[in-house]
Formats: sequence, structure tokens, C-alpha cells
Amino acid sequence: MNDDDAKLVTRFDDIYNLPDCTRYYQAMHAAGFQNAQHAVRAFKVAARELCRQRNTGALHVLDFASGYGIGSLLLRHDLSLAQVLDRYQGSEFSGASPSRVIEWDRDWLLQNRKPGNIASICAVDVADNALDYGAKTGIFDVAYAIDLQSDSPSDGMAEILRRCDLLIEVGSVIHLLPDALKRLLDLTAGRLPWIITSPIRGNESGESVAMMQESGMVVEELPIPPFPHRRFLDGAEQERATRLVGERGHDPDGYESTGAYHAQLYLSRPEHESGRSIRWDDRD
Repeated sequence: MNDDDAKLVTRFDDIYNLPDCTRYYQAMHAAGFQNAQHAVRAFKVAARELCRQRNTGALHVLDFASGYGIGSLLLRHDLSLAQVLDRYQGSEFSGASPSRVIEWDRDWLLQNRKPGNIASICAVDVADNALDYGAKTGIFDVAYAIDLQSDSPSDGMAEILRRCDLLIEVGSVIHLLPDALKRLLDLTAGRLPWIITSPIRGNESGESVAMMQESGMVVEELPIPPFPHRRFLDGAEQERATRLVGERGHDPDGYESTGAYHAQLYLSRPEHESGRSIRWDDRD
């Protein structure tokens, strides 16, 4: 993989770590971002099944590479992705200070919070400002700004990880960070969580899949067709993505050929919990 390929989905890095989410979600709205809506629907199904299998009413969740927390937000609130992204197109957000946006969003999310099977959410990312936004608005219960690819978690974070039931990730990063994944698996080895991710096609990592399998997990590509992540910003981005998915054995026809990145859902479960099939067309 060359440097250009490594940056296939990082065109928005300059707005990924701001004091509030406004500019990032405005950009995602303009780019037709859809991944989270499809992914979180499957996350909710997995969470319900995990509660049944572990005979618990509420789960401890780790949102890996969480950014501003769109996955966690949709898990915990009676809101759609379209409602979230449309919100920041309003004129009142133009020029609003981060403190004012955080105040508005905290109140808005509180009004739309729904009872559910999520006991707590711990967020992990390198983007400290984005995490601070998520914590202040109540999306996350606790957040750690750390690069797990190179650094070990603190004692406090390690304790939280040991009771993690479900790890979620919207996008592709976990499949590209095997060292971070190993640290997570080592800490949760006594009580492996379910891991459900929606990597962009072509960004899957065989090394990470092998690592999960070696840890005693069964890795499944879910029987849900690939779905749009976001539109390509230009022809060069589409050409690189199309080439990469082809090199990974995917057929881009009908997917990347339509002008958008596409994502695929994967679920990893401890072997002893993997026998029961799941109805992925289940709904709230």
C-alpha cells in the first residue's frame, strides 16, 4: 500500500479534532455520509442478542476510534443519522462558539435519550478535542485520548476494558491497527467482548482478523450487502478506491462504480457464543 492508498478515507483530517462537531458533520452531510445509519442498525441487533446470551440487561460498550461519537449517539438516542447531520445545516450554528454548540447539543441529546440496553460507553480515540465534545454533551460516559497503536492504556482505562461487553467501530480504523487491537484483546482475554465493525471495503486487515481468531473468536462477514459510506470527492479518489477493493478480491461493479465508498459489516464473537444465528433484519 502506498502513501496515497493509506490516506483513502482521511480527507477530512483537518476537521476531525475540533472543539465541536459542527464543521465535521457539515462536511459529512455534503459528502453523503451514510455508514453510521446502516452500521448502528446492526449494532443494535448485536447488542440485543448479546444481552440474551449473557443474560444481562445492560452492556458496557467501547467505541473505538470514536471521533465525535456518531455511533454512540445513534445507539443511545431516538435519532436518525439524517436528523443529526441535518441539524448542523441550520443558520444558528454558523459562527456559534463551541461552548454554545456543546450547550445546545447537551440539551438536545438529553431530550432525545431513550432507555435501552447500554449501561455505559467508553470512547477511545487520538482526537482529544472530539472526545471532550462527546463527553461534555453526554454521548460518552468516559473518554480516553490515547494512541493504542503505540501506547498502553492507563490503569483506569484497563479496568474499564476488562468489563467491556461490546466493541463498536464505525468506519475502517480497527482493521488497520493490529497493535491497538492486540492491546485490547490482551486486556479483555478473560471475558472477550463482541466486536462489530463497518470497515470500508478494501480497508480490511487480514492481520487483525487472524489475531481475533487466534484469541478464540469467530469472525463473520455479516449477510448484509455492502452499503454506501460516503461519496468520492473526485475521480482520483474513486480510481484509488476501485483499484484497492479489486486487489482485496472485491468486485466494485454496482458498489464503488456508483461513485461512493462502500462498507461491509463484520462481527467477531468468542467461539462458545458464535453458534446461535442472528436475524439481522430484526428492528427496534
